[in-house]
Amino acid sequence: MRLSVGVCAPERGFDFEINLIVHDIFVELRKYAKAIGIEATFYLLSGYGGRLERLPETWNTICRQLDAIEAMKSPVSLLLITGQDWGEPIPAFIIPADHADEYAEKHLSQYYQLDTHSNAWHLKAEYKESFQEVLNALPSRTGLDTVAQHVLQKDTSKVYWVSREVEDADTLADDQIKQFRDILPTNVSGKLDLETLRKSEVFQKNLAAKFPKQNSKSFKVDVANANGVASAALDTYCGEFRQYVFRLLQRFITKIARESSIGRTADTFLHQDILSCRSNALSMREDLADKIIKFTNFSREMEGSPSASSFLVLHGKPCIGKSTLVAQAIQKSMTKAKGTSVVIRFIGNGCNTNSYTLRGLLHSLNEELSHIYRREAAALSTTVEKALEKAVQEIQQLERLAAEDPEACVADEEYQSLDLLRAQQTSLRHNFDTLGPASLQFCEKLKFASERRPLLLVFCGLDRLDESDIAEKLDWLPMELPKYVRILVTTDNGPVFDGLRGHILDPFCFVEVPNLDFVDNDSVFKQWNKEHPLTDSQSRCLLNIIQDANHPLYTQVLLASGATWRSFDSISKLKKQVPRSSGTPEDMLTKTVAVICKRYPSEDIVHRILAYITFFQREPLREAELLDILALDNSLLELVATHYAYNVGIGRMCDIIWCDIALRLHPFLVPLSKDKVCWCHDAIALAARKFYLEPILHQIASIAAEYVTGAYSNTTKPLQLRPATANILGIDCHVDLKRGVSDQPLIYKHPDITSSNPQPNRRFLSSAFEVLGCLGNWKAVLEQFLCNFFWLEEKLKLHGLMALVEAIRRLDRSQATNTVKVTLIDLCCTLESIANEVNGPVKLAKQLLLRLPVSTVPLQILRHQAELAIGCKEGGLWSMAPLVPIAELECQSVIRSPAWQCWWAGLGLVMASTRKSAVKATTGRLDLVLIWLNAASRDILRVYNIKTGILFFEKELEPIPKNVNEHDQQMEGGDAYGIAGVGIGDNMRGVAVWSNGQVRMWALPAGEELLEFRAQDNVTEIALCANGTTLVTANNDSYGIWNTQTGTLLYGEKGLQHISDVAVSDNGAMVAVAKAIGSVLLVNVQNKSSASIAIEGTSPIISVAIHDTSMVAVSLGNSTVVVVDIKTEKVVSNYRHPGQVEAVALSSNGWCASASGGEKADGRIHLHNIKTNEHKLLVGHASDINSVAFHSNLGECVVSAGHDGTVRLWQSNESRNSLPKQHLHDDAVDFIQSTEKFIVSATATYTQLHFWSPEGVWLHTTNLKVDDTGLDRRFYLTGRLATHYDGDWVVATLSDHSICCYSWYKDSVLSCQVKSAIEATFVGTSDPLPTVVVASEDSLVAIDVSAAKIIKTIKLNGGNVQQLAGNIHSSLCVCGFDNRFVVVDLDSGEIQRDISREIFGVDVPVFSLFSRGHVRSPWLLYYEQGAASVILHPLVSSADEELALEGNNISCAAVDNDGRKVALCSNDGAVVVWDIEAGGVLMQEHDAHSGVVEQCSFSKDDRWLITAAQDTVVKSWDANNSFRECSSEQCMSPVSTLCVSLRSNMVTVGLRNGIVGHLSLISASQTGKERVKLEYGESSLYNLMTTVERTTRSNAKAKEKPKRNESPSQSGSATSSAQNTTSRDKVALSAAGLNRQDSSNTKRCCCMQ
Repeated sequence: MRLSVGVCAPERGFDFEINLIVHDIFVELRKYAKAIGIEATFYLLSGYGGRLERLPETWNTICRQLDAIEAMKSPVSLLLITGQDWGEPIPAFIIPADHADEYAEKHLSQYYQLDTHSNAWHLKAEYKESFQEVLNALPSRTGLDTVAQHVLQKDTSKVYWVSREVEDADTLADDQIKQFRDILPTNVSGKLDLETLRKSEVFQKNLAAKFPKQNSKSFKVDVANANGVASAALDTYCGEFRQYVFRLLQRFITKIARESSIGRTADTFLHQDILSCRSNALSMREDLADKIIKFTNFSREMEGSPSASSFLVLHGKPCIGKSTLVAQAIQKSMTKAKGTSVVIRFIGNGCNTNSYTLRGLLHSLNEELSHIYRREAAALSTTVEKALEKAVQEIQQLERLAAEDPEACVADEEYQSLDLLRAQQTSLRHNFDTLGPASLQFCEKLKFASERRPLLLVFCGLDRLDESDIAEKLDWLPMELPKYVRILVTTDNGPVFDGLRGHILDPFCFVEVPNLDFVDNDSVFKQWNKEHPLTDSQSRCLLNIIQDANHPLYTQVLLASGATWRSFDSISKLKKQVPRSSGTPEDMLTKTVAVICKRYPSEDIVHRILAYITFFQREPLREAELLDILALDNSLLELVATHYAYNVGIGRMCDIIWCDIALRLHPFLVPLSKDKVCWCHDAIALAARKFYLEPILHQIASIAAEYVTGAYSNTTKPLQLRPATANILGIDCHVDLKRGVSDQPLIYKHPDITSSNPQPNRRFLSSAFEVLGCLGNWKAVLEQFLCNFFWLEEKLKLHGLMALVEAIRRLDRSQATNTVKVTLIDLCCTLESIANEVNGPVKLAKQLLLRLPVSTVPLQILRHQAELAIGCKEGGLWSMAPLVPIAELECQSVIRSPAWQCWWAGLGLVMASTRKSAVKATTGRLDLVLIWLNAASRDILRVYNIKTGILFFEKELEPIPKNVNEHDQQMEGGDAYGIAGVGIGDNMRGVAVWSNGQVRMWALPAGEELLEFRAQDNVTEIALCANGTTLVTANNDSYGIWNTQTGTLLYGEKGLQHISDVAVSDNGAMVAVAKAIGSVLLVNVQNKSSASIAIEGTSPIISVAIHDTSMVAVSLGNSTVVVVDIKTEKVVSNYRHPGQVEAVALSSNGWCASASGGEKADGRIHLHNIKTNEHKLLVGHASDINSVAFHSNLGECVVSAGHDGTVRLWQSNESRNSLPKQHLHDDAVDFIQSTEKFIVSATATYTQLHFWSPEGVWLHTTNLKVDDTGLDRRFYLTGRLATHYDGDWVVATLSDHSICCYSWYKDSVLSCQVKSAIEATFVGTSDPLPTVVVASEDSLVAIDVSAAKIIKTIKLNGGNVQQLAGNIHSSLCVCGFDNRFVVVDLDSGEIQRDISREIFGVDVPVFSLFSRGHVRSPWLLYYEQGAASVILHPLVSSADEELALEGNNISCAAVDNDGRKVALCSNDGAVVVWDIEAGGVLMQEHDAHSGVVEQCSFSKDDRWLITAAQDTVVKSWDANNSFRECSSEQCMSPVSTLCVSLRSNMVTVGLRNGIVGHLSLISASQTGKERVKLEYGESSLYNLMTTVERTTRSNAKAKEKPKRNESPSQSGSATSSAQNTTSRDKVALSAAGLNRQDSSNTKRCCCMQ
């Protein structure tokens, strides 16, 4: 629902009320309206800055605005006229004949001339420059009086009059008048203007007598009784005024919400207005209109007519009148076809159309369809909710039964069914904002159409979608529509039309719209002449000219020119005013402008006005706003002052000129009644841009930026007139003169971040940063807008995230610095990832903290603003650094299928069109991906366009029931055969194979079944070659190679053993059959021969891949990937992959990809270069990855599919090289240690250390072992990292028996050799040197880390040491053996204690040291995994006392820093906290987590307990509040380790997928002064152009030029304005998509460096 509210007020004297309304009442009301589902629009109505009486015909402008409000479709539109009125009167330029009796007849005929055509008196030309004589003879009403009179002549039910009366003002002293200057008129000397005040009182009494009392309110301000305190009187008046206006508008908003159907979008009303506007044009082409009416009425005619098809495509030349024809036909048919729901979209780049991307169009359609078919959607939603409720109850019942019976469990299919229902419910409740889901949702909503409520979709100007390759993105249009849906499309001849011919199969649905002929012209002229009478000679002249025209727009130009003809105008004079044109949009516009320019001494006046209109084509201006901007253009005002010598016009553009230009440009502009000034067609806008905007683009953009950002300090500005001009006018050129520029509404402020607030007077919130970007003022773009959190948050309330992303992508970054490019790309990808993964309301601050990179200072500032805005209390666990990697940075596209598991994804590359009639559309290829989805025993095949994510085809595969016989009854797997595999080929054939060997093939996307045959039984693996001609199937002991054209067997073998996987080359010539026993069988299909290649090792082969006839790759059960050269049968590459490898792939450029799945999977793809051993990671999947492949058509990009329901198309290697390194570990993060100076993290698999600041900022990476390619991957860590307490040293034990000592200050590594070293720990000794003790077989080795030198070796008896623990504050260390603990004093080298333990299991227990009590005596804590208790044992006490703390199925434990509280966590998700001193339980939470609690730790101040579990959730518990849960944070992978920073209460978590996350336990305001002091730095870091250059260019003056011919295309007038502008001024405004390639070879760093 839309509500429009306007305020009309004089500028002078009413700033007080205007500021209150705009900055307070409007802001609050908009929030109120938004909360109840209404989009309320509030704006100011003004002619000359609100000063209605200053300029001629301004009241006509206001009257047009009133007419526009009256004509709005909104149930109620309000106009508040506030006011006293003062100022100089002006004469009326046009007096209607029925008003002539108000004037003296002799004076009227003296100064005016009667026009019989319009029946009105026109002011004679000789008096238009001197008003005083006319005013003396014919006194005129003031502007506001005229407006009020105009309003009262019409219906006043939609108008409210609010006024202010100042009582006893004449009794005030001069000093008191100054206190009330905001509400009292004063003269130049500062004294009270009694005459103006008296006139105002008379006016109010006259208006109050005529105005309805219920629609008026007058406030009295008693200044006499204010007792000298002006603020008290003003505050009283302010409170009363605010209360009345707020309640008045709030009442109407509430009424609309109750009486109207909420949910209709702003787009609905916009396009209905456009439809109404265009349907009022003169009727043309009645024969085509009849065809459209039949089509829209769903009439069914014989085959071969357009109305018999589901599609109707109107095509033709630009500006031929296609949209107007459609609008007129639909307007007529809507009265006949009752019950038909019509959804229409006028697509373009102006007010008369709407700029859409494909995503924006689909989102808009889904919003409106949700409203139209809300009853059908509600019925389906109710059904889903009932099914969901029933499913929840059933699962709860099954869970209760499983709890009672330990052997029972709930099947995964039950939970999958529940997830599918929830995903369906989400789809019904929310309209997705991203392209892929929105297109799928659009197809689903079309199915709601029925016989009672058919649906008509109209797309006018489909080719003008804001997409670079829209002709290749037509697959969002269904090839076959539901029965009761019809789509009407208009498009120009070109690639989109050719694409539609290839996409829509019906050849009869295409209708060409021709030019006008003589009959059409004659019919149009007769219609027009009835309403615009001319003299006989004028009619003949105009008709003869029209007969030569064959273009609708040209005809409108001629008729518009004829509408201005007056009865007393001569024919010879009129002929000169008519433009002669060939009919092209460019020629028509330029020649019309050339005729207009002849009326003015300087053509630059007209050209500059046209340039401003063109500049704001996407965000059109109102007339008042256009005049405001013109008032800031010094060059334009100087031209007006020079050529017209108007004293009044010096401070503002003369309204006479604008009215005349607008009248003559009327055919090319949107009708003025819509209060917007913009071109009516994109072709006209392009011509205006070429001839009038581009030559002076930078000057126009500079002045536009001043206006939209409020950069001008106030409404005064030096005119900078030339001295000669100033002397002629008698003006001091050094005096600032007042401009008529009104303040603009909608200001956003935040009290905490004053430095980043946008400046005041901002109006165009959506376009201001685009204007600044055009100027190259990127610092202002980032500081005030895109990296200003509060602006982003307000923007998000009005628009979706993707709308903002698209606006950022439109920015031209060609002249931006690398810092700007990186900032925009990272911000864009972050917002897009939020839109992709978050459904429903978005908590922007939290999402930014989780995802936003901190690669530049602007992003750091934005992140800090989000920290302050999130308002986290202590213990809030908010992310201090990105915790979720942004897949949009590394992925070209991501296809998401919530609640489904994606088992396979294969590529098919096909031509965009195969139709002979669409030859032009066959230049591209469709990159399709076939996806196999499974959930709740359901299997679905979907084909997507992998670039756009648009659904191309969908088919659900039914399971094949088993025959009830003895053989089948013995088989496992239920009562039906499941899917063994699927495939797709470039020949657009899809195949599915069931486990019983049934093979079916379909033609895509039609879904027609082409072939069905039977392969061998018990099929477990299949493979289809890339061209789709060869299919390979296999079971445990045989394989078969099949021809997909005929279904015949080409070759096969039986009697093999343990076949685990099969693969086939792209051309189908070579097949690889992997046998789990350790060999690969290579089959030559053509020769029907095979050969075996042995794979060394004892682990079974899991998967296989083949590339042509050169290489074969296999993955083994021990997570090793082996690549073998087929010709030499030698291993050319061998590397280890963390976790089980489910799939491998080979590329043509020498890369091998391996995907992790199964147990201990890290959800990542590892890329390994076979020749150089270069290694890369692809991180983004949240679960097991089931398939991986290389996309040869897109530069060997990787395509992957996983259990998380996503299919990802990753960037190519070249593109990823330009991305910032994410500082991920190549395997799960196993170790994290915190010191005073840094935090260090590592994985046990490799010898690489990442260092982080205590605030979570990555510092650097160190490789302990290196080779020629970097990290030497042959070695790994054998134990935990040891860090010195002051952060000087980090020590690690390596698999090559070396002890690596890393120095933080020197950034160097020293090493020594200790045989079989398993672990190291720092201990406190009497030696001042930093000492680390290392466990080696049955000995302890003490090492001086500063020199990497062995100090002593202590021999221990009783077997090898299994674990080691020490304490930096003590010389004691504990060695763990199989059945005992040995306490050793490192200073003396003696064994202090030998503690035996009862053996509960084969594993060595987990143990650690802690200090307890005031004397900080050392204690030992140990437990076994799964045990029921934790044992505490003193190390120095003489008595052999022990404490046993009871738990249940213990998984981990932690002790606080005082040694008093012990936290016990269990494998069933429970958490228990014991108080050792009191001997009681402080906390017992049985359902703390939903999975095994693997990590726990206390904070440094013992305030917080942190726990993390396999459910990927990290939680904080408040020790000061009975250990109640304070906060939780969801990670994208299970937490493998965590620690709490020693210097600040920050939790650092290491995830299984290699990510290191940093969570804060304190509020954002306490995060440190470093983050608060962030500043943007020098402008040169962002702007390639200096402020001096920009100022010089903005003040550039136009040079005098000789007279030119009519057509700028012939005379070269493209340089008619500001020829001295350099080539650098021509900053491109074309929409440039964000491409990460722009940042190539750029080092990512803070922009302050």
